[in-house]
Amino acid sequence: MSERSNPAVSTTLPDFRFLWSRWFNWRNALVVVKPETLKGWHQRAFQLFWRWKCRGFGGRPRVPEQLRMLIAEMVRENPTWGEALVASELALKLGVHVSQRTVRAYRPENLHPSRGPYSQSYSKAGLRCGTLPDELLRQASDTS
Repeated sequence: MSERSNPAVSTTLPDFRFLWSRWFNWRNALVVVKPETLKGWHQRAFQLFWRWKCRGFGGRPRVPEQLRMLIAEMVRENPTWGEALVASELALKLGVHVSQRTVRAYRPENLHPSRGPYSQSYSKAGLRCGTLPDELLRQASDTS
């Protein structure tokens, strides 16, 4: 006769099933439901599972609302300042240390970081920085 490697597992599991079937009348637990009901239960369980799975925990805390408003106000009042200067001013004057990326994230959408007030006014007038109007080019070629 050969001995089994783990006889407790092989004999305990069928015994447990037998005892469970005797203690619990599983036929009384069966319920007839509509397919829509079963589908609804499944959807609800799926939603609960993914809400639990994707819950927010850990990570970096959000910047307070007052600091976000202050960053936006500083950028609006000083359009020539870049993210580094705004971040360093916050650290120097208020002792609030934020990164340049934080300043970029909370910068107002309508202000472009590389444009100062002068280049914005020139672009509104239809002139581009670094190019000359056609008339000046023609005059320069006529005189030479």
